[in-house]
Amino acid sequence: DVACSHGSTSGALDETALYYLRSRGVPKKEATDLLVMSFLAEAVDEIEDETLRDEIAERLRGWLIRRRR
Repeated sequence: DVACSHGSTSGALDETALYYLRSRGVPKKEATDLLVMSFLAEAVDEIEDETLRDEIAERLRGWLIRRRR
């Protein structure tokens, strides 16, 4: 699991978390995707409707996969 903090409201990724993942051999694009998904998952997890929550999570995963191309 990857935790993403809300250290900034500017929308920038947590550079410390990115550095940590990169220092463990995670490619930059994958590390960025992990941090973005972790950040988004915090909001998605608040959705009470399980069907809607799962649909949104799946769409976000698809979006991340498409932007890797």
